[in-house]
Amino acid sequence: MVDEEIQGAIYNKLIQYTPGRDWGWQLDAATMIEQVDDTHINFVLRDDIGFTNGFGAMSAEDVKFSFERIIDDALESTNRPDWGPLSHVEVTGERTGTIVLNNAFQPLWSITLPYIAGNIVSKNAFGSVGGLKEAEFITAERALGASTLRIMGVHLLPNVLGTLAVLAAMDIPTVVGLEAGLSLLGMGVRPPTPSWGSLLIADEPTTALDATLEVQIIKRLRELQDEIGCSILFISHHLGVIAELCDEVVVMYAGEVVEAGSVRDVFHNPAHPYTRALLECDPGHIKEKTRNLPTIPGNIPDLVSFPRGCIFADRCPQRHDACTEHPVLSEASAGHRAACHLIKAGAPA
Repeated sequence: MVDEEIQGAIYNKLIQYTPGRDWGWQLDAATMIEQVDDTHINFVLRDDIGFTNGFGAMSAEDVKFSFERIIDDALESTNRPDWGPLSHVEVTGERTGTIVLNNAFQPLWSITLPYIAGNIVSKNAFGSVGGLKEAEFITAERALGASTLRIMGVHLLPNVLGTLAVLAAMDIPTVVGLEAGLSLLGMGVRPPTPSWGSLLIADEPTTALDATLEVQIIKRLRELQDEIGCSILFISHHLGVIAELCDEVVVMYAGEVVEAGSVRDVFHNPAHPYTRALLECDPGHIKEKTRNLPTIPGNIPDLVSFPRGCIFADRCPQRHDACTEHPVLSEASAGHRAACHLIKAGAPA
């Protein structure tokens, strides 16, 4: 479960929503952006934004990679509709480019560029993950007369060690890491016969990591999913990563499921008051400079002695008499459910 506001603390976009509750946008990674006609938008990037871990300054190639990967059918991104008729991004300089559309698309300025689909990631960071599979680099090294020892040191070992480090950071058992490492080297266990089954549980795998390593872990999780054909149960408080990685989301409060549905439904149309309050805890909504971040008023319930009725009632601004009874998950829309009496009564939550 995640919203653009949380991702905004990690990723830059060409533009971002204007702070406050009045809708608008302002420049972020771009120093200039202009729609020259219905299907062409020119942009110029700032020269002071860089990626950690030595991946260099943000470039127009990063913008091209970030936007075009979302419309790649192989990725099956849930954010694909937000890019509508995107054709491609034309790189015209190190920090300049043109977004080319197949036809006019007004929502580009309201739901695409300043939202999740507008996140800009490092192309080099993605390229450095799974480099073992990019045999052209090894072929080029051999053509230049590189020794086997150099190829092992420059290409093979860093990728294997990097993979094991990522797996260790996710606290995946040793046997899983060993099998994954052997598979990368073309030995040992091969998909689809992993010993750990068809479900991979990732419990807070990106907590306390910088954005670059976070991207690498997400990429590795996707590769593991493709290689072994498993589902991933991703447990996290990091809303931005969940929006990027997951298809379905379950929102929990004090150990209870309060809402469940597709990522798009939950983030665009939250049905439970807690989910809505959580997404509204967005620094982007602050109208003036302050040292206090948005919070949900009140305290969590006593987990030893649960209150009677709705678990969120004491903090809910829409509390009413029916909340003294425990709500059940009710259908807010097709495939989208929430535990709220307002939904069951047919009223907007």
